[in-house]
Amino acid sequence: HRADFQPATGGACAAAAAPAPPPLSDDALARLLADARDRIAAEAATVFVREGTTLRFAASYNDVLAARLGDAAAQQQLTSYGLPLNERSIASYVALTHTPVNIPDAYAIAPGAPYTFNPQWDRRNDYRTRSILALPLRDADGHVFGVLQLINPPGGFAFDEALVRQAGVLLADWAPRLGRRR
Repeated sequence: HRADFQPATGGACAAAAAPAPPPLSDDALARLLADARDRIAAEAATVFVREGTTLRFAASYNDVLAARLGDAAAQQQLTSYGLPLNERSIASYVALTHTPVNIPDAYAIAPGAPYTFNPQWDRRNDYRTRSILALPLRDADGHVFGVLQLINPPGGFAFDEALVRQAGVLLADWAPRLGRRR
């Protein structure tokens, strides 16, 4: 059963006729992720960028996997595939609805939630996702073009209000540097 997300709307139809913006460099997204790592100190994080009907893993880190496999092998594991937008994933939900999601326990999402957590990646990589904070990634004009997903906050089980606020400020600070995506 697939969720029928209601994509958020915003802007005039004329925007659809405008030429596509140049691709955002993965280096810029890696700098955003490095800043998030410094400010939030989550155990793992990913920047997803919407490309058509897919969310591309543009930048990612996972401290546990990097310690076990080394940085290069961890990066390969983390960024080697895309995520279909029609999946009931947390990142797809955030990208399509523009709604932040803070999940204290990834393994205890309510059955009626419009998204699910897929534990297969955890099992394949001997990893344990505890909590997830996923936020829409906006450009300088406020258009959502991706998602920042943070996993496992420092020293605790869930992302508290202070960390959620910090992540929001981080993304607001970065929006002008990300340019205009439409």
